[in-house]
Amino acid sequence: MPPALYRRAIRPLLFARSRDPERIHSEVLGLLAAISRSPALTHALARVLGGATPVAAQQRQVFGLTFPNPIGLAAGLDKDASAVPALAALGFGFLELG
Repeated sequence: MPPALYRRAIRPLLFARSRDPERIHSEVLGLLAAISRSPALTHALARVLGGATPVAAQQRQVFGLTFPNPIGLAAGLDKDASAVPALAALGFGFLELG
């Protein structure tokens, strides 16, 4: 997702509902968990926001593991691993959960 899209459209939409970041985090994670329970919605999310299919130039190999791209999701967002399919559909090269 382009940073400008987040800054100009998504962030204002999220903060219009609440100024409490913890509430926004909880609501977004709940939405992603709901999407994760539907293969059709997860596939649609990947098509809309997941970006292009990884190409070899984006791949990174670290300690014998090949990642589709160098952008990963750090631990802390989904401590219960409730939204793994939706998070993976967003196009991250790796997810660190917990």
